[in-house]
Amino acid sequence: MRVRIYEVGESRSVGVHYLDEFPCTLNVDAQGGLTAVGTPVCRLENLGGEILYKSLTEKVSMSVNNAPLESGPLEPGDRLSFGSRRFMISYERTATQTSSFPKYRLQKS
Repeated sequence: MRVRIYEVGESRSVGVHYLDEFPCTLNVDAQGGLTAVGTPVCRLENLGGEILYKSLTEKVSMSVNNAPLESGPLEPGDRLSFGSRRFMISYERTATQTSSFPKYRLQKS
């Protein structure tokens, strides 16, 4: 499975990141951009064709579709945010049945 994470700006896409191997960790730089070396912010796993994420730090504000979530599935078209940087998730779902795990876990405040 290939996951594409598009960085989106005010009116256009400004970059794309390809993920082919899972599990993997997303890291961000000081400005919130995805980078190979930086602060680990979340872990992505491919479970039965569905991408699940888990927040790894409270130092960087993370949200999915403007909700401050700690873990849950990433659906194609979801918007992932680290600080002020926004990204759109794209992949073709390969799961043939619905998952049996809880959908979302809210961040503690």
